[in-house]
Amino acid sequence: MTDDHDDAGRRGQLCDLKVVEFAHVVAGPLAGSMLADQGADVVHVEPPGAGDAARAMGPRRDGTPLWFKVAGRNKRSVTLDLHQEEGRALAHRLVAWADVVIVTLRAGRLRDWGLDWESVHRLNPRAVLLQISGYGATSSLADSPGFGKMGEARSGVVHLTGFPDGPPVHTGFSHGDAVNGLMGAYAVLAALHRRERDPDFDGEWIDMALFEPLFRLVEWQVIVHDQLGTVPERSGNQLAVAPAAVINTYRSADGEWITVTSATLRSVRNVARLLGLDEAEFATSEAQQAGRERLDAGCGSGSHGARHGSAWSCSHRTRWSPPGSSTRRTSRPTPSTRSGRTS
Repeated sequence: MTDDHDDAGRRGQLCDLKVVEFAHVVAGPLAGSMLADQGADVVHVEPPGAGDAARAMGPRRDGTPLWFKVAGRNKRSVTLDLHQEEGRALAHRLVAWADVVIVTLRAGRLRDWGLDWESVHRLNPRAVLLQISGYGATSSLADSPGFGKMGEARSGVVHLTGFPDGPPVHTGFSHGDAVNGLMGAYAVLAALHRRERDPDFDGEWIDMALFEPLFRLVEWQVIVHDQLGTVPERSGNQLAVAPAAVINTYRSADGEWITVTSATLRSVRNVARLLGLDEAEFATSEAQQAGRERLDAGCGSGSHGARHGSAWSCSHRTRWSPPGSSTRRTSRPTPSTRSGRTS
């Protein structure tokens, strides 16, 4: 396939990279977007008619859905009917043209359409194939459907999210899909790095199940279970393991929610001093963990009397505001500039 697309205006670190994606909605297109944002030439393949399902999802402005403006940015879109032989032939030409192929279809459908690893490698021996699926391309559930929220549940992330006396909680965004997209783009770049340096490079197949990248986010829970036999449980806003002996959300006297967090021994001692407690009682990590309920209770009672949360060195208002918004608040004066309780 020849490419008469004008690359003269393309910029970015990946401006000479060619990508074709047979992927819809979030995970695969996000991986492609990450590459396109850095200048890659990404061709997004859509079915005839309505196109990518993401084109009709979410809120609209002036009749136009907003979601696809994010998922489809910086890409070229083409329509191919992969149910037809002519459409599949054009898809194979795109595979031969590309450096990277991204697919999120079920394993059986990929085989039927000649977009599985064996077919892609035969068409383009140096291509990198990113395949994202619910359960992995070689598992017994390879042909089963899978969505991001399923991946979140299967990974254990949902089990860990929420309060001890409440149900498991999903995050309010496409957490699983987004992590897969980010990890997928990362894996693609690692494979391309090897392609440039390995004279024996013979293509790369990145087989990614939706739940697998999420294990990277819960890594300490995994090793604690493996090595100590401890089953991780929900702990609300807290972290079940050090170093964060102080972390929670608190409501101030004026009704604003703020987050107070600590990540070092020193920061916890600063909070203790701010609360009027003896710093010496929180000198070690063990002492801080043992006293975390005391610190949490102090922050809770203190923050209710704080004016606009101004006493907290590590606080941040939890209400969302756009980047750069004038209402966004960052760090406040350190405890050394204030003394005593905040009430």
